[in-house]
Amino acid sequence: MMTKFTKFFISLALIGLSAGVNAQSAIMSGSFQFTNNSNIMNKHAGTIILQSSMQRFELPISDNIIIANLLPGLYTLDIAFQSGGRGGHTTRHSQTVEIESERRTICRMSANAMLSFSKEYDRNSMPILANNFHGRNDRHDFDHRRDEPKVVVVQPPMPQPVSDFDFNKLYNAVRNETFSDTKMSVLKTSGSFYQFFSSEQVKQLALLFTFDNDKLECVKYLAPKVLDVQNLPYIQEIFTFKSTKEDYLKFLNRM
Repeated sequence: MMTKFTKFFISLALIGLSAGVNAQSAIMSGSFQFTNNSNIMNKHAGTIILQSSMQRFELPISDNIIIANLLPGLYTLDIAFQSGGRGGHTTRHSQTVEIESERRTICRMSANAMLSFSKEYDRNSMPILANNFHGRNDRHDFDHRRDEPKVVVVQPPMPQPVSDFDFNKLYNAVRNETFSDTKMSVLKTSGSFYQFFSSEQVKQLALLFTFDNDKLECVKYLAPKVLDVQNLPYIQEIFTFKSTKEDYLKFLNRM
């Protein structure tokens, strides 16, 4: 039987752990900068397209373009321009670019139209760039002077957990397996296609397993995909043994 003091201590621990997870997940954006050092092309003779599964930007090439507040992840970068005026040769670059949280990915076009990439810490620049907000349209038109950098700041779309329809498909696929190892294999194979979950969805999937060790493996795999991170500590209630609960809380503390 727990005393009132013990219950109070556990409540404080959960609140503190939840706050730590939140603080660690608070910064969830990066930025992309294109710097044109080429002298063989007209500044507006081409386009840059940067897109992921959730965001897309199509911009005219200029000396300096910054796209900020991007969701972290893999983006496709397509650059196309004509040299020699109308009817001239068309040059295209296509490359996968990783946008990282709190980092600016810089793409530089050299004098001979070759691309190079670098990254720099970018956390402090985000509030400054936010003063130049231009909206979230797919195409962006600018009225800046030619000598000013073109800055696009976007508010990332709010991520949503997997839909009820898709979750039910995943849930039933895992439930229909007999053995824990095949359940886990289906979960990790099929679950990898879904970007986000709610803590309640994770609990439901974990409860499809009988033993604590399997439940813990399930939750550890899905925890990085959970949106309502403040509720992660409360998933411990699905575990039977105190030792498993402690292992889970230690895992959260390392996230």
